[in-house]
Parts: sequence; structure tokens; C-alpha cells
Amino acid sequence: MQRVLRLAVLADDEDKGVRDPALAPMPAGESWVLKVGGNRSVFAVGTEAMPLGMSPIHSSLTPVQTVPFNAVEEWTVYNYNGYPHPFHIHVNDCYVVRVNGAPVTPFWADTLPVPPGTGSSGAAGVTKGSITFRMRFADFHGKFVWHCHALDHEDLGMMQIVDVRP
Repeated sequence: MQRVLRLAVLADDEDKGVRDPALAPMPAGESWVLKVGGNRSVFAVGTEAMPLGMSPIHSSLTPVQTVPFNAVEEWTVYNYNGYPHPFHIHVNDCYVVRVNGAPVTPFWADTLPVPPGTGSSGAAGVTKGSITFRMRFADFHGKFVWHCHALDHEDLGMMQIVDVRP
């Protein structure tokens, strides 16, 4: 199975009339926006299963990646920002096969930077950095996370749950 994941720090600054178009509509009763460095931002993740946009882990919109035990999957993670977000998934190492869509000599990694993208996630002409890797979910079943390994990004919501089921 192939999966597409996205991660980004998205702008949501109502005072300046700035809202990133990749940001999902915020459900009533949820609070996502944090003031970081003078800007109002959302530390978000998304998948192709989220047609309405991206959201932080604590949102009711953020899906769980459900994977069958012993499955082999190929995942591509896209980065919409100019920061090389260090991607980390618990339990399984990644067998990296492409960087920015180009084949590479495959290698194993535990944590690796997703190359930076350029521009706003919803703007025309945006380039997205990406990594593509394969994993076999054979050593553990249950829930764990993938996340940006920059601790402040992780703490502010840039992560998602993976649920490996027997």
C-alpha cells in the first residue's frame, strides 16, 4: 500500500488577514492556533485522506494511519516549509528509496530530514520537499506515532498516530 503524508507549519493570523489555504476548517470547540515568534501558527499534519486540509494531532480531523500487521508499505512524506523537518517514526526503521522524487541508493534510517519546500502550501508554483520510504510492520502491533523530531514542532502537534492491527 502507498500512503501520502504532509507536514507543515501553517499561518493562521486573523489580525493580518493571513490563513494558509492548506489549513482545514477548524471544528467548533477546538483550538489550534499558537503564537510563535510574533506569528500565529498551526503545527499541522495531513494525508491524502484529508481533502479539506491539514490539522494538528489533537484535532478530531486528524486520521489514524491503520496498518495491517506484517504489511509492507511505501510512504511519501511531503514538506511544505523551508525548514528540513526531521521525520521520525517509532518502532520501524525506514528503507529510503527516493528523495524529492528522485531515486537514491536505498538506505536504512530511523530519523531523516524531509527536504525543505518553498512558499505557502496553497500557493501556485510551490515546490514540496519529499522522502519516500518502505517499511514492514512486523515487530509490534498496537499504537505508536510518527512525528517531526524537532521537539517544539512535535510538542505543538506535528505528529500522527499509527495503529498496527493483527
